[in-house]
Order: sequence, then structure tokens, then C-alpha cells
Amino acid sequence: MKIKLAVATAIYQGINESLTVDKVMDLIERPKYEHHGDLSFPCFELAKTLKKAPNLIAKKLSQNITSQEIEKCEAIGAYVNVFLKRAVVGKAVLTQILALANDYGSHKFGMGKTAVLDFSSPNLAKPFSMGHLLQP
Repeated sequence: MKIKLAVATAIYQGINESLTVDKVMDLIERPKYEHHGDLSFPCFELAKTLKKAPNLIAKKLSQNITSQEIEKCEAIGAYVNVFLKRAVVGKAVLTQILALANDYGSHKFGMGKTAVLDFSSPNLAKPFSMGHLLQP
């Protein structure tokens, strides 16, 4: 989905620093708590280049981020927490579902490759160890 890319681009435009959009995308994560937003951007990497405290960077950055997908941004500690507009995200998801129809949610990674499944059968009277995984 392109929502994360749109958020990463908005963050990138807000920082105007040495991080690339790809690096910003790699750093974006989900907040630990749901009430902290939909996506979160840690400012520790920026603190190294800007030589400022990450919480100060997060506070300033949260005020500079704008995008049609973003409802609001909040600085919580060293993180910029992004709240997405539900209507915009919902429309994007439904559009993708309708476009892909029966193929939505399917993937092709691993296709044509061998998958190894190992079923161990340990002796319940003894502790399980790595020796149980080795073949004779």
C-alpha cells in the first residue's frame, strides 16, 4: 500500500536532512500502544546528524509534517506519532481490494522454492534438546 510511502515522503519533506525517503520508510514503525497513533517515526537517527536531543527534533518535526493522508502528528518523547485519516486510508484499501479481487491478500514469494518441514518426536520422559532435531 502506498500510504506508508506517502507518510515517509511527508516526513522526509519535513526534515530536509541527509536521510533518504527509503531510510525514512525503514525507520517507520507501529507504535507500541494504539492510542499513540497509526505509525511512528523515531528521531534517534536524526539526533546523530543534527546534534540535538531527539525529543526536541520530534516536537519540531511533528509541526512540519503535512499530507492528505495524515490527520495529525504528535511528538511523544523521541517519536513522531502519525494519525492517519480513516476515510482516506479506508478508500485506498477498498480500492486496492476491488482492483485485485480474488488475488487480494495472495503473494508469490517462495513460489518454486523448497520448503522444509521438520517434525520432532521427543521422548516425553527426557528433556527436549537439540539432539532431537539431528537425523541419525
